[in-house]
Amino acid sequence: MFFLWCPGVDGTGTLDNGTRVYFMLPRTPFGAMAQYTVVPQSHCIALPDDLDAARAAAIANPGMSSWAALTLPCRVQLCALQGWN
Repeated sequence: MFFLWCPGVDGTGTLDNGTRVYFMLPRTPFGAMAQYTVVPQSHCIALPDDLDAARAAAIANPGMSSWAALTLPCRVQLCALQGWN
């Protein structure tokens, strides 16, 4: 089975060498909510030691949401609703 979209498009984690990172856009069918995921090195940003994982994710979340809203195509369909005035 092939999934087009998986939950969790970004997150924080640890690379094999112990480096803590913020990452985005793991490869399908892997997502950020899995125990292990597959992410290109270019999609990882090293985190400072004094920045905890929850704060790093919270900082990135508004930026990712804004980026998605500005770059992903909008598929809005107008429809007539019965009883709509």
